Parts: sequence; C-alpha cells; structure tokens
Amino acid sequence: MNFREFITKNKETVQVIYGVFLIILIPALIYYNTSTNVKNFDTDLNKSLQDGAVTAGVMFRSMIGHDIMNTELLQEKIDRISADNIDLIDISILAPEGDGFKIIASSKKDDIEKK
Repeated sequence: MNFREFITKNKETVQVIYGVFLIILIPALIYYNTSTNVKNFDTDLNKSLQDGAVTAGVMFRSMIGHDIMNTELLQEKIDRISADNIDLIDISILAPEGDGFKIIASSKKDDIEKK
C-alpha cells in the first residue's frame, strides 16, 4: 500500500490529523514570532538607550570636565541645563568622599551635600 492509497482509504482520519496539526502549529508559530520580535525590540531599545546615555555623559564631561572643582559654576551649568531641557528629570554630579560619594551639584537643590 502506497501513500496515496492510505490517504484515500483513511481520508477522514487524515483530515482530523491535519486539522489538529494546524490547530497546534499556527498558535505555536504566532507565539514564536511574537516572542522573537519582542526580544529583538527589547535588545534594540536597550542598546539605543545605552548609546544615548553614553553620548550624554561624554558631552557633559567635555562641557564641564575642567570645572569639576568649582561647585558654584557646576551648579550654574546644571541650572541652565535643567531650564533648557524640560524632559530632564534629575541630574546630579557626585564627588568621591571617603568610602562613598556626595552630591556636589544637582537639579534638586535639597540633594546637594547629601551622601
């Protein structure tokens, strides 16, 4: 008995098996496709955010790097940056002190001198 004869004799059984196969296969493929796309999007988004943060850090360092010991000038620059960028939530500059760090300039005035 060859394959065609088997399918012809067991037509209903083959149709049921094919239906069950599709019922399982289609949702599995949709799940796989969705999870793969979400993982790729998440990876791309994280990389993009990281690149933006590094770029901002490099720009900030080049802008205030030579004034790091002048806390008044640093505070003035942070105030200007905060006023110009409404999307900026918080920006602080920390300096090493003992085993930790203390905030020497911040967009939140109450946080200055905190450890």
